[in-house]
Amino acid sequence: MTTAFELQIYKNGQWQFDSYFDDRDTVVSEAERMNRTGRYAGVRVLQETYKENSNACQYHVIFSRLGKDGSAGANDWRDRYQGPPPASGADEDERSLRRHRDRPRPQKKRKKSNPVALVAVATVLVLAGIAAVIGLRSVAGVG
Repeated sequence: MTTAFELQIYKNGQWQFDSYFDDRDTVVSEAERMNRTGRYAGVRVLQETYKENSNACQYHVIFSRLGKDGSAGANDWRDRYQGPPPASGADEDERSLRRHRDRPRPQKKRKKSNPVALVAVATVLVLAGIAAVIGLRSVAGVG
């Protein structure tokens, strides 16, 4: 089971992807920071849980700030939100989550290459090229 967190912003009347995070505390801190700037009408965090054995994803909103009039920072039920949406007013979140589920999963992050290994591989390739040139010259009878 793999867990990732998606940070979304509310823009032009809909939730839009902003970035992915692996750590819950980091993404919530970033969402709170973005909300304080006042640049966005809303900010929310989705927790995405992927189950490899069933190849299924589950999404839960773990943080949401959206003003009643679309302005960030207003206090309503979304400011205290920590679980599944309440029965009333959940339509907007459900539509957004359905759109989100249809998107393909992002590729896993690749590990960074070791610079020493890269230099070693490059050296071997250069030496193999030089050996090939010397071998071809000796077969051709040049020099």
